[in-house]
Amino acid sequence: METNYGKLFPTAWLWAEAVGGWNSSVQLLATFSELPSSVDVAVIAFRSPDHAWDFRVPASSVVDSKFDARAAWWAFRVVDGARELRGNVSAPPHTFSELLCVPTREGFRNDSGSVESYAAVARAEILDRGELLESHTISLATLEFGGKYVSKRR
Repeated sequence: METNYGKLFPTAWLWAEAVGGWNSSVQLLATFSELPSSVDVAVIAFRSPDHAWDFRVPASSVVDSKFDARAAWWAFRVVDGARELRGNVSAPPHTFSELLCVPTREGFRNDSGSVESYAAVARAEILDRGELLESHTISLATLEFGGKYVSKRR
C-alpha cells in the first residue's frame, strides 16, 4: 500500500497489525484504502499455527468495514467463499500520535497525514461455513487512520 508516489497514495486508509507475542504465533494484518481512482482496496491476512488465510478486495473477497476514528475503533468482516474473518481493532483515543507526514502530489505533508496508536488491541475470529475455527484477542497491536479519515477524529 505504501509508496513514495503521491499521485498514487490513497486518499483515505485504515491500517492495523497485530502479533500474538513471544508465546504465540497468531498474526493479523488489515488495510483498507480509498484510492484516487475511487476504487476501494483491502488486504487482510490471518496467521496461526493451523491457518494461513489471505483476503484481497476487489479480487475475490467481500469486505464490510465500519470505523469510528474519534472513538478509535475499526471493525471489519471479510468473506471469500466459505471462509470468513471477523476483526475488531481499538485503542484508547489519547494514545494516538500527532499528524504524521505522508506522500502527496506536492511532496511529503502532514496536514492530511495519518495518526497511529501502538496501544491497540485486536480481536479476530475465523469461520469456515459458519463454524467458528479460532478466536483470539491480541494485545500487541497498532491502529492507524489516514488521509481524509483523520479529519473524522476531530
